[in-house]
Amino acid sequence: MNRLLIVDDESIIADGLVQLFRSKHHEKWEVFAAYSADEAAAIAGATKIDVVLSDIRMPGKDGLHLLDEIAARLPFCQFVFLTGYSDFQYIYTAVQKNIAGYLLKSESFETIAEAVEKAMRNAKEVYKSLNVAEGLLVRSSSIAGDEPKQPLAEKIHSYISENLAGDLSLGRIAEALYFNPSYLSRMYKQETGSNLSQYIQNAKTTEAMRLLSDTQLKIQEIGLLLGFETPSYFTAFFKKMSGASPQEFREKLACRRMNGARGQQNIRK
Repeated sequence: MNRLLIVDDESIIADGLVQLFRSKHHEKWEVFAAYSADEAAAIAGATKIDVVLSDIRMPGKDGLHLLDEIAARLPFCQFVFLTGYSDFQYIYTAVQKNIAGYLLKSESFETIAEAVEKAMRNAKEVYKSLNVAEGLLVRSSSIAGDEPKQPLAEKIHSYISENLAGDLSLGRIAEALYFNPSYLSRMYKQETGSNLSQYIQNAKTTEAMRLLSDTQLKIQEIGLLLGFETPSYFTAFFKKMSGASPQEFREKLACRRMNGARGQQNIRK
């Protein structure tokens, strides 16, 4: 789903636009609101925002500074500025920064929505171009014999280990790492020789075994920590991967530990 961030220090304007986009375009947009540039930058730092619809003049950090800050992290993100009649010096500077558009605050919602839709199309094109460019860079580095500073598989593994309880679908991982899903899947297979889904299953199984072995957490709690909504789903997954249910695994582990402790006692005697 496309992500839109609306920024205005006047909450009545920001909240009104959020409500309109959510009611009229709920199937297209996931809409966020911020009431300052700093708050907007924080949201963009935690979430992949596609389009920012922002007031250009705000107290403290203005919309132009916000654009620079977000563009450094999300180069595909498109900006549409809302402006008043006295903001034309801001507009001139904004145009130099190649923004997607600017509108007067007096414009109709339909006009604003049309500008946001156009910006979204631009964002998709830029996003696609960046992925193609990155793919060419990786390929040329490989031909030259220079390995990338951090292989893509390593980035993926780090993300998975930090998000075992969350959504680990190909689409979500690709979105979090700013890659096209098909490109990410292809490059992962090329780097590791294995499928991403298999790595995720193995990572969850390994962590499940660790938690069953080293903690007193209930099986249901462990399942939730690994992204399984029900104990039965976790049990079925774990048994498929290890050949034993979580309870059986714990019981066998307890028996081995008990036998090991008895053996040490006999040796001491």
